[in-house]
Amino acid sequence: MQRVPQYTTVTVAATGLLTTDAHDCATGRGGLLALMASGEMAVAGTVTMSGKGFSGGTSNGNGIGYVGDSYGLACVSTSSRSTSANFGGGGGGAAGGTEGGGGGGAGHATLGSAGSPDGSTPGGSAGAAYGVAGVDRLLMGSGGGGGGAATANSGIGEDGGRGGGGILVKAARVTVSTGGAITADGLSGDTAGPNWTGGGGGGSGGSIRLEVIDATLGTNQVLARGGLGGGSTSGGPGGAGAVGRIAAHRPTTGTVTGTTSPPAGLGVDVPLVAGTAVTYTFAAGALDLSGVQAIRQD
Repeated sequence: MQRVPQYTTVTVAATGLLTTDAHDCATGRGGLLALMASGEMAVAGTVTMSGKGFSGGTSNGNGIGYVGDSYGLACVSTSSRSTSANFGGGGGGAAGGTEGGGGGGAGHATLGSAGSPDGSTPGGSAGAAYGVAGVDRLLMGSGGGGGGAATANSGIGEDGGRGGGGILVKAARVTVSTGGAITADGLSGDTAGPNWTGGGGGGSGGSIRLEVIDATLGTNQVLARGGLGGGSTSGGPGGAGAVGRIAAHRPTTGTVTGTTSPPAGLGVDVPLVAGTAVTYTFAAGALDLSGVQAIRQD
């Protein structure tokens, strides 16, 4: 269950940062930011859940990299070694005697990219695609796979990148002005040093769902991009994470202008579906976040 705070207006000034905790697989909490406003949400600063989704796989020993966490099976990024994908999570790079394969990139809107092999040592498999264009469920981005080790050199592979979290905004109007941003990007995998190990796979972008009457989104200021695969000077580079999903829903009389990356799916009169039914009653007063650095939402 996700609590959804309700306001009259929301202002994120140029120096403001609105975010919340990253996903914690042990508690199942974190990773999602949701709010509602009966008036305008004005964004001149940053609203971000980048790198707040599922964890990337680690590689804390001489062996195959760990798989990235995902919607189907979380809490395995430090316990499950496999070159196979974990639903959307990238597979770990294989371990070789003198080189390690790159971790697989996480999937979301599309497949991720497979980790690159090094010589005969395979990279991790790409994470699978999931979700739908309308973002009817607010799914977080998955983690990239960890890079493989080079056992003969005692080299430890690199960690995969975290996926992006989820953002849900229901407001009469959303305005993203110049310099403002709403982001749920995946993080890049870690880059390997000169130790013949594999780079980490990139995390996939998360989900952004806007339910508005009108919205002005600017030019590529609303983002759910995938992270890059971590490079390697001597082992296999990690695969890139896939982009996430962005959707903007409005009534037939509303307008949504601007461009997003990836391009937003546009819906007309589509009801909110985000788990638990919500009663739309709005609290009095405005929320001004001009001096706030971070908000924790329990």
